Formats: sequence, C-alpha cells, structure tokens
Amino acid sequence: DTIEGVLVRSDVERAGDFVCSMPVLNRIYEASVRTVENNLQGIPVDSPNGSQMASMGGAMAVAPATIFNFDVLPLWAKFMDDLSAKAESARTRSGQLGGSLPLPRYVNSARWLGGAEAWPDWGTAVALVPWYMYIYYGDTNALVEHYDLMRGWMESLKNQASGYILEKGHGEWGLADELPAGAPPALVSTAHYYGALRLMEQVARLVWKMEDAFVFAEQSRRVQAAFHRRFYDPGSKSYGSATANALVLRFGLAPPEIEAAVARRLAEQVTDVQGRYPPTGILATRPLLTLLDKFGYEAVVFKAMTLSGYPALDWILSQGQTTWPETITRTAGGGLNCDKPLDYAPRAAIAAWFHESVGGIRPVADAPGFRRFELSPHHWQVLSHASAVYRSPYGLIKSAWKVESGRLRWRVDVPVNATATVYIPAARASRVKESGMKLEKSPGVRILGLKDGRVVCEIVSGSYLFETELK
Repeated sequence: DTIEGVLVRSDVERAGDFVCSMPVLNRIYEASVRTVENNLQGIPVDSPNGSQMASMGGAMAVAPATIFNFDVLPLWAKFMDDLSAKAESARTRSGQLGGSLPLPRYVNSARWLGGAEAWPDWGTAVALVPWYMYIYYGDTNALVEHYDLMRGWMESLKNQASGYILEKGHGEWGLADELPAGAPPALVSTAHYYGALRLMEQVARLVWKMEDAFVFAEQSRRVQAAFHRRFYDPGSKSYGSATANALVLRFGLAPPEIEAAVARRLAEQVTDVQGRYPPTGILATRPLLTLLDKFGYEAVVFKAMTLSGYPALDWILSQGQTTWPETITRTAGGGLNCDKPLDYAPRAAIAAWFHESVGGIRPVADAPGFRRFELSPHHWQVLSHASAVYRSPYGLIKSAWKVESGRLRWRVDVPVNATATVYIPAARASRVKESGMKLEKSPGVRILGLKDGRVVCEIVSGSYLFETELK
C-alpha cells in the first residue's frame, strides 16, 4: 500500500555544490538544483508535465545553472545535434535555399511542434548554448560542427530586421503577477540579436572565418547604434523596464560612459518593488542579480533574494513547493496558483548566481574551460560564511570564505595547470595575508594592482588562505 516516487533522469554526475550561513538561500539553491535535475531528460527540458521539450529561450536561460551543478556537456551537445537535425529537416521540407536557416521553437527527440519557428530573441540560443559549451568546458566541437547553423540563423535575423531593429519576439517570460511589465518584444529581440552578433564575431575568429567576423562586427555596431537611438531615454538614464536595463547591461549595449547610470536605475527599479521580488523573468533575473552585485548594489540583491512575502522565492517554498513553478500567480485565497507546470527548469537559472556571484567563480572567454578564471565573491557583509565548489575540466575549484571578528578568511583551491585572477576585498595589499605571510611573499601569488576596492592578484595552481581586515 506504499507508493514510492523515484527520480529518473539522465545519468550525469554532480559537478558543483553551494552552502552558506543563511537557511533561506540554501533552500533556494536546493530547490533550483532539484528543478534542474528533474529536467535532465536526454536533453535539458523545460518541464516534465508541460511542453516536455526544451524551449530555445529556456535553454539559453538555464544552461549556466546546469553546468555549474552537473556534468552536462553531452546533454548540451545532444541538444545542438537535435536542433541542427530539426532545422535541416524543416528546410528540406520547405524547399528553402540560401544561407538563411529557420530554427524550431522547441527541441525534443521527435517533432517540430506544429511547424512553429523560433522567435528572434529566443532563437539566439543557437549561438549562446555552443558559446557556453566553449567557455565553461573549453569544447569547440559545437562551434565547428554547427557554425553553418549559427551563421544561417544570424542571416535569418538580418533579413527580418528593419533598420537593424527586430520588431517581433517572444519577449521576457515568467514575470510574477502583480509586478511591472517586462519589456517590448522589439527591445528583447534586438538586445539578443546584438549579443549573438558579438559572440558570432568571436566564434568566426575561432573557426578562422575572418570575413564573417568582420561582417558580424560591423552589423553589431549598427545594431547597437540603432538600439540606443530607439530605446534610450536620456532623462531617466534608462532603456525602460528592469528587464530592459538588465539585458542592456548583460550584452554590453550601453555606451561605457552611461553604464553606471543604467545600473543605478536598475537598482532603483528593483528597490521600487521591494517587499516582493525583482520585476524580471527567466531571461533577465540571473543577469540582474549578478550585474547588480558587480556594480556594488549587493544590498539590493540580498534583500530581493531573502524576501518572504508574495511573490518572493521563499514565499513559493512556503506554499509547499520543492521546485520552481513556471508562473507565479495567486489564487483568490492567497495561495500559489497551480494551473501551470510546477517544475520549470528555466526559472532555476538563478542557481548560477550562487557560484558566480556569492562564490565568485567565473570563466573567462580568452582561457576557456577554466584554464584561467576569476574569483570575486560577494555578500560577505551579510553572510558569516559561504562555500562554492565546481569540478571544472581542470579539476576542483573551491571558493570558501568566512567572516569572524571583522576579518575575512577566504580559502581558494586552483586546480593543476590552471590559473586564477582573484579579487580580494581590501583597500591595499599590505592589509592582506596569505597563509600567514605577507601577500608579496607568498609563493604562487603575483599582485596585479587595485580595482574597485579590491586587491587583484594572479595565482597559480594550489591551495591558498587569504586573510584581510574588513572595514
């Protein structure tokens, strides 16, 4: 008379973990990982009881979260193989010729789903997913094998654009009910178009398509100029909603001289709805959190992540949820509305924030696969300890810090044959020690300078214990 539920998913190993001193953040991380894990089904799908497929937008949103927590390179390789096969099949059926190539809106192992073509914004997963495979794993296979697919989609977007603006798109998805609207489809699509063009310029150089690289670079400059003319409001120093500003900062669309002002406006927009949750969905929330940390608005991010009222993440968990729902709406009685999938992987995209921001572990594009990486943790002002680990292609990376009596003790592990650039919270190098030694005396440490209130060092493989006094 006993029924036992058993998780069945793709046989992939855990690659990362996170824990900190605040239980609510641990619960949010665990729910995110559980949501990701449930949806590793041959390819990373959106939900088990909804589309049962991978949407293009969902794939590009959740990919970093899957990578930081599971060894999913084969799954993302299969995703790209399936996507390529379906795109080629569709072109064959339609008789379409030339460089332009349509993409399916969803990917699974069986069908195209009603012949629907991908939206311009969500379809840029065709460039973002292989890029993630490259910078996180150092894997160039997808870039080489699917270059024509990626180039064909960019040609399709060029043909759809009018004045370098893409008017149509799916837009942001999964915003909580009762919060401000996201952003117009034209903004979301054109922002992703620009981001994809910038990536494709780098991809083209990697695969020795130098003429293509020049074309992508020129197109990206024209798109950026058109985007700024169309959407930027100099009075408010903003491109519109929180979704808009988060995507602008994520893809580097704002001119450098106004980036800080756009970040300030984004922080204000999140603060305006405090007591609830950031007014963004699956595409913009993760970059919003990480970018606001980067620009110094950690207090805004921390408050948003630890709220307990509707529609905050902790409120969802208080409703008995152990995974993230696709939509966040309330019933007439005030509880969570359960009319949509309750195990929606793209919402778990926020899981990447725990590794890349609190732990501070981030890859760099010019040394892919974590051959070289950055370590720049956040939120030691409010957490007493946090630990993030990630098993990279070179070995285990660890960033574990603890605050006691006004001092930060930060344990860092760098795997063999890898190097890291570390950003230590300190006003000057003389205030930092490594394993009890002055920083300049520590083997394997090279001081590079100061940046944004941190001492910047390059370290080689090994284990380090940095100690510094906090103000």
